[in-house]
Amino acid sequence: IVFILLLSGCPTPPEITKPDQTVITEESAFKHYQNGQYELAAKHYEQLIASTSSPDKEKYQLLAAESYIYTHNYTQASQILDNISPNTNDISIKYKAIILRAWASLKNKQPEEALKSLQTPFPQKLDVAIIQKYYRLRAEAFKLNGKPIESATELMFLEKYLESPQSVIENQKNLLSGLQTLTDASLKI
Repeated sequence: IVFILLLSGCPTPPEITKPDQTVITEESAFKHYQNGQYELAAKHYEQLIASTSSPDKEKYQLLAAESYIYTHNYTQASQILDNISPNTNDISIKYKAIILRAWASLKNKQPEEALKSLQTPFPQKLDVAIIQKYYRLRAEAFKLNGKPIESATELMFLEKYLESPQSVIENQKNLLSGLQTLTDASLKI
């Protein structure tokens, strides 16, 4: 009887709830990215980075950095890009990292830093989209630096990599728009 009285006086043990054990997958991270939930996508990609090895690790690093750029967290994006091995055998990853670093610099109003990142000419065997981004970023950096002629030159280089007539026309409009900012004095140089 004493034992029953002791048991009845004891409080019931608290329920143990397990924290959310959501499994992070590439698909879930990409879904957040597609939905514009870049902060959440970046966190998911960072978790994937921690649990993955090359070459997927570098792919996730690029996606995490890009997601952070969209959230204006350029410091975090740069830290992730700094962790990508410069000795990677995948030339595409190497140059995508350069593109992202330059883009982050431009978004952070640092055109000189962007140009430093883009000093190395890109090999022509890269994917056309990467080469297009290279020339667009260089043109934008020169434009922000107040160098419309250099910006126009980059847009002229870009044109041979454009695939649709509409994108060529848009590029020519940008080129002309930049050249219209030239003064008579700058043309006499």
